[in-house]
Amino acid sequence: MHFRFIAFTILALLLVQDAVTQVSLFAREGTSLVNGVRLYHKSVGTGEPILILHGGPGLNHSYFRPQMGELARTHRLIFFDQRAHGRSSSPRDTNAVRMKNFVEDVEAMRKSFGLGGMNLMAHSWGSLVALSYAFKYPENLKSLILINPVAANDSLGRVAAQVQAGRVSREDSLKRVDLMRSEGFRRRSPAALDRFFRMVFRSSLHDGRYADSLTLFFPRDYAAKSENLRHLATDLVNFDLYPSLKAISAPTLIIRGEADPTPVSAVEMMADSIPNARIRTIAKSGHFPFVEQRQQFFESVRTFLYSIK
Repeated sequence: MHFRFIAFTILALLLVQDAVTQVSLFAREGTSLVNGVRLYHKSVGTGEPILILHGGPGLNHSYFRPQMGELARTHRLIFFDQRAHGRSSSPRDTNAVRMKNFVEDVEAMRKSFGLGGMNLMAHSWGSLVALSYAFKYPENLKSLILINPVAANDSLGRVAAQVQAGRVSREDSLKRVDLMRSEGFRRRSPAALDRFFRMVFRSSLHDGRYADSLTLFFPRDYAAKSENLRHLATDLVNFDLYPSLKAISAPTLIIRGEADPTPVSAVEMMADSIPNARIRTIAKSGHFPFVEQRQQFFESVRTFLYSIK
């Protein structure tokens, strides 16, 4: 019985490795110099392309992988670290870390990869970049997919922050305080940042244990890049995108994890404001449905994209 169990385990591992290899055969990565910054990008898979924007501010595309590899079996996924994030560089002019610059980087990446009317997918804070892009370049969008988008105005965004803060247990709160007082956190060491963000994300999930499965990457220059991101704060206070959403013509799918901290009303208002939008709520998932409920997530994305061909 013991031998049969070992043999089965080895076979399972080989099958998983083979599946990973099949996807990674099509992986390409590099950097492109656009708009005064060098943007790191990675594409994987084959099929109709999807350009994907990560959340944050302060994160990078790493947390999409390897879970998003499943979608790469039917589509070409194009990830990139936005300016002043991850492996991408910061502009010399720190005033160039504004929403308009992020929008122009999306357009530059579209051109760089030779995309026509593209499928644009964005998660969390990245949805604000995607919506801003849709306002300026509507003719370049085939579809828009927003995964747990943040509220499209600052007041509802503050409500979401309060909801998430209210979910933090006393034990986790004390652990977070201890970590923030540590030398490693003051130096913004990658290990301390990894622990900190997993603590933060735990309260945004349906099952907090999934925070440990996120693939997080923090570069050595994280502190300097974070300092540059403070200029983005100008665009994230006293803003309201809801009145402008009616101008978006592209078919839009909004995927919402049932346990996401963003108020349901904020998501429903977004869907009601975009003429051709629909909501897909995924039960037993929070801010990262592609981690907690992978099958439902990928089925939702594929069904939507096939419906607009």
